[in-house]
Amino acid sequence: MIGDRRSVAFLALVTFFFWASLYVYVPILAVYARSMGASLGMVGMVVGAYGVSQLLLRIPLGIQSDRHGRRLPYVAGALVAASLGALGLALAPDPWALFLARGLTGAAASGWVVFSVLFAAYFPQGQVPRAMGLINFVSGLAQMAATLLGGLVAEGLGWRETFLMGAVLSGLGLVCLAPVRERPMPRGEALSAAQTWRLATAPGLLVIAALSGLTQYTTYSTTFGFTTVYASGIGASRADLGLLTTLFFAAVTVGSLATGPLMERYSPRTTLALGMAMLGVATLLTPLTGTLWPLGVVQLVTGVGRGVTQPALMALAIQDVAPARRATAMGVYQALYAIGMFAGPPVSGAIAEALGLPSVFAMAGLTCLVAGLWSLLGLPQREGAVR
Repeated sequence: MIGDRRSVAFLALVTFFFWASLYVYVPILAVYARSMGASLGMVGMVVGAYGVSQLLLRIPLGIQSDRHGRRLPYVAGALVAASLGALGLALAPDPWALFLARGLTGAAASGWVVFSVLFAAYFPQGQVPRAMGLINFVSGLAQMAATLLGGLVAEGLGWRETFLMGAVLSGLGLVCLAPVRERPMPRGEALSAAQTWRLATAPGLLVIAALSGLTQYTTYSTTFGFTTVYASGIGASRADLGLLTTLFFAAVTVGSLATGPLMERYSPRTTLALGMAMLGVATLLTPLTGTLWPLGVVQLVTGVGRGVTQPALMALAIQDVAPARRATAMGVYQALYAIGMFAGPPVSGAIAEALGLPSVFAMAGLTCLVAGLWSLLGLPQREGAVR
């Protein structure tokens, strides 16, 4: 339908600006926190605050969205929170204020629960993996463009202007949301605590969420955390930091587009094991790079690995769930994997202070390789048997 195509196009634009607003300052956040006097442990807390909010909010957000039978108001709320969080980062006077503002941006990112199920609603049931690959491609493209822009803005204008750019981008997302029309959906019955618990502890969903949590631990400990600290230590400028993160997201977009065809040709466990192996091995190699060019190559490989794994796991989390319950299932899935997002940076900060920065990459890489092995052993050969 023409109306659906128009909504899909504008929702893709909204998604682009949403993720751009959240990632334009990612290349400089850890280094900026260090410039304010934060210890490596505090840097980990600032980065990890993004995941704490998501752990707390994603399940309630999914349940409420299903209960109301609406998605768009929650998408708008996420964009507003992204703008306020970016302003908070720009105005933060100390690392603890950065921690609080970063938590607000995590609350905004909780809206990804609703973004993803709203986007999937425009596609037939059998095309959920392709829909997840497409929406992750858009998010990866946004993150790629935003991190490049963020590094250049930080280099040319300054730290705070980079955070202010995030607020502007989320405002553009709100403008593009106006033409989106939501498909009518019946209101879901409110899930009881017992029903929510049964959904959250379904064996298939637990395995999928745990695998995602381990890969999130790897990425948030390194690319979104201490890789920029490492790069700064070997001479990277602010613009270089943006370029390195951009290379990562460029590769994520390629991996995301490949996910659907890979899952159709091969089994989910083979697809996931391939992506996790790439991510894990490249992470292990990171501290062995002594200059920026080898580090850039490593970032490309880690990006492809993440690009393959995340859409595949998202698709597996909701593909067999009724549309009126998908936000709840996605909320449970994303809340559980957020454990890796918020635990990874503080744990890695403590490891860095105790054993040195290279130990962060060794632990994260091994964690991802374990996840790849688990995907081979813990997932069935055919994706229909996962749930």
